[in-house]
Amino acid sequence: MKQIALRRAAFALAGGMACATPAIAEDENVMIVFDGSNSMWGQIEGTAKIEIAQGVMDNLLGDWTESRRVGLMAYGHRRRGDCTDIETIVAPGDGTRADILDRIGGVTPTGKTPLTSAVEQAATELSYTDTPATVVLISDGLESCDRDPCALAETLEKGGVGFTAHVVGFGLGDADAGALSCLAEKTGGQYIAAGNAEELGQAFSAVATAVSEPEPEPEPEPERPEVIVTGPETAPAGSLVRVGWDKTLDNRDYVTIVPAGAEAGEYGNYIRVKDRSGGDLQAPADTGTYELRYMTDEGDKVLGTAAIEITEPEVTLSGPETALAGELFPVEWTGTVHGRDYITIVAMGAEDGSHINYFRVKDRSRNKLRAPAEPGLYELRYVLEEGER
Repeated sequence: MKQIALRRAAFALAGGMACATPAIAEDENVMIVFDGSNSMWGQIEGTAKIEIAQGVMDNLLGDWTESRRVGLMAYGHRRRGDCTDIETIVAPGDGTRADILDRIGGVTPTGKTPLTSAVEQAATELSYTDTPATVVLISDGLESCDRDPCALAETLEKGGVGFTAHVVGFGLGDADAGALSCLAEKTGGQYIAAGNAEELGQAFSAVATAVSEPEPEPEPEPERPEVIVTGPETAPAGSLVRVGWDKTLDNRDYVTIVPAGAEAGEYGNYIRVKDRSGGDLQAPADTGTYELRYMTDEGDKVLGTAAIEITEPEVTLSGPETALAGELFPVEWTGTVHGRDYITIVAMGAEDGSHINYFRVKDRSRNKLRAPAEPGLYELRYVLEEGER
């Protein structure tokens, strides 16, 4: 009996102050609500708070006023003990910056702090239910007329078309800031605290910087797919992939795997969903980026997807370097991908899909294969059932 040479094939199927205040859009009307209550006579480092605030108003009224209709309102500046002492000093209009700076100097602290009613009146004058509107409130004290600014904030936020209140608290302690910060937070605005002249100027500048650039439109939230499809992020080529779906619309609908970006209606390996919520789908033989898709049987519509990367399997194969023609010889392998994959012996350089003698790998890692009757050079191959690769 002649000896034959069998080539061994080992195939690896390789596998703070400058906080970012929300911006004011160019179509919004703006009302500055200024505290003219008696407490503004209080002093900080020897200077009355009213004088400090009047002196830094130009920090607030920057270039942004040229593209918006801006007004000025004050409260508590004319009568003592009067919770209705609220006045629109400059009506919202174009080019009002100079007028506001001129008129703010005439505010004389006198009475109470009806800030909640002032903000409400400002919102109404800005037609907040029909037009985007912003109020910038400057106050050194808390509400003194038995109203809740936090409750008002909820009402304005629900009823308004993009209503926002920004609040600058001047000379307030942390314990007193709660109601004013609530007014800002519930309307999507910012509360900025200032304790002295420098901080107040910085606070006004922060608001001015924010309102100078319109807030970008939020990105629309992606539509929720009708069916949620789940599966692993990666899987070896030719393997069984466990796929899930959160609901079945029709028992004849199916889940398939296709290259990423494939047109609707295309399909590869697939399984019918039946009355289940999951099943095993065979991965394609070629590596790359794919999608798992839930498809309707009627019309082949895509109702849900999940991305998956198909990777190279890591398979090794070994056998003897020589064997006698027709004899059984041992073969070993690692990395079984699918039980129906097979190991075969073929002539050296044979095309993919060729086979002579073979066996299915099943759940084993070793077996015996019969050598061909004709002597010569041969290859041992681990072949995926999927695509006979």
